[in-house]
Amino acid sequence: ARPTTSLSGQRGYIVQAVEDHLSRTGTIDEKTLARGGYRITTTLEKPKQDAFVAAVHEQVTSRLDPARNPTDRYVRVGGAAIDPASGRVLALYGGIDYTRQYVNNATRRDYQVGSTFKPFVLTAAVETAAQTQDGRPITPNTYYDGTNRRLVDGWPGEPYDPANEDDASYGDITVRTATDQSVNAVYAQMAVDVGPGRVRDTAVALGLPATTPDLNASPSIALGPATASVLDLAEAYATLANHGRHGAYTLVDSISKDGHELDLPDAESTQVVTREAADTTTAVLRGVVETGTGTAARAAGRPAAGKTGTAEEDRAAWFAGYTPDLATVVTMMGQDPDTGEQKSLYGALGMARVNGGGPPAEIWAQFTREALAGTEPKDFELQLGEGAEEPPAPDPARPDLTDGRAEDPTEEQEDAEDEQAQGPQHPARPHQPQRGPGGQDGAGTTDRTRGDTGAGSPATNTDTRPPRTAGST
Repeated sequence: ARPTTSLSGQRGYIVQAVEDHLSRTGTIDEKTLARGGYRITTTLEKPKQDAFVAAVHEQVTSRLDPARNPTDRYVRVGGAAIDPASGRVLALYGGIDYTRQYVNNATRRDYQVGSTFKPFVLTAAVETAAQTQDGRPITPNTYYDGTNRRLVDGWPGEPYDPANEDDASYGDITVRTATDQSVNAVYAQMAVDVGPGRVRDTAVALGLPATTPDLNASPSIALGPATASVLDLAEAYATLANHGRHGAYTLVDSISKDGHELDLPDAESTQVVTREAADTTTAVLRGVVETGTGTAARAAGRPAAGKTGTAEEDRAAWFAGYTPDLATVVTMMGQDPDTGEQKSLYGALGMARVNGGGPPAEIWAQFTREALAGTEPKDFELQLGEGAEEPPAPDPARPDLTDGRAEDPTEEQEDAEDEQAQGPQHPARPHQPQRGPGGQDGAGTTDRTRGDTGAGSPATNTDTRPPRTAGST
């Protein structure tokens, strides 16, 4: 049966999410709750809730034209925003209207999260002091081979050679640049270097449920085949925003019946990864917003960190990001309203392909701007791991002292610092990636998986690459 009109708009999604939350936390079972008579106060804040609805309408819903563009009828949107310090859910968007689309897009766990999973690989690398196959410490400035379809080294299972977005090859690039441009080849190798099991454990510690579908310990874990919910992902990103301190999200401030208030679980938080591991990840994700695939999020008008993601065959596009005081995840999904089958978003909104840096990041930016309006912008207070500082940019005003020979004015300094921090390294130089004949987005369940389209050219190095050796870590 279809929901009644009393649950129209967002109300039905909120009721469903609250009931699930109360049951999951053991506060009250479904049968008892169904008898009614309970007064529940949620954590949701109406101005922020209204801001989320308005952002989705302006950036997506108002632009849909299913009469002219059949793909537009497949579009679904989900979102959630969490206070990183308290874990309180401040806004939740489940869909266009519960009486029309009764599956809650904020809590469902059936769409791949794509490259929004990659930050968990970096966090795990810093947390475990992981090394590359040839023994170099993994930091944001460590070089990896970003060649398209590069075979992963050191994995004892089936050969794995993931494709990059649009079959682009980047050569030797830093982890920082690979994150900015969402390079699959680099992150698949890094997952093996860290250990896929450790990556999985880190994701769970940050907030993803251990029971998340397709959260498997294999090289493809880095590319996001796991199907976590919007709320799951928001909880994990809130942990990064809170410097590695995790607290389970809550949707309920109080629940009572006949004047008697029921006990709620204590709000507990635990330092699940070091502050340095979380903050180093945040520093790199700031680059994604500033110069990488998530530049649309800059419209929020305040310091932000985030990551884009796209599921296989463009069935979902994500943006997960945060400011120091608000962690928000937005997803745009494709689903047939009649059969429930997942559908590609190719062509939706008149776009050839929907990426996380498009409508999801635009919704995120508008919502964040309005949700935090009237508050003073805060910058991130970060404690970085060793070797995580961003190398200084070359000074174009420095005079040429090489008798006409071209020289990078920071090359010797960077080489010395890099060698001291993590072994032999190579200075980054501007380079346009070589692209193949084209491709499609994907999350990583097969060897044809891809990341996200990025803005600008990645910095890469065409000199001799770091040596590579076989074997596992």
